[in-house]
Amino acid sequence: GTCTIDGGFVCLQLLDEHGHPRDFAPAKDWWNITGQSAHKWDARIRSNGGDSWCVCATCASEIVDKVGCHAMPIRCNATNKQDIFGINL
Repeated sequence: GTCTIDGGFVCLQLLDEHGHPRDFAPAKDWWNITGQSAHKWDARIRSNGGDSWCVCATCASEIVDKVGCHAMPIRCNATNKQDIFGINL
């Protein structure tokens, strides 16, 4: 799938190759870092047969500040770059 949601969303890999929440920082997955542990939706991602989710680009940029770009597995081919950048890339 692709993140075709209007409003600035990027496709971000949240699960590892075994279907478990992947760490973005030592012992901290997306839900820990964003303070959303009580609302973890990793089972929903697995039930869809995937490992990624459309996340708010603003949230993603805030996490980049905490963990660095190298820790952010953005799936560019599934991200609506036109919506994010306002141009065709």
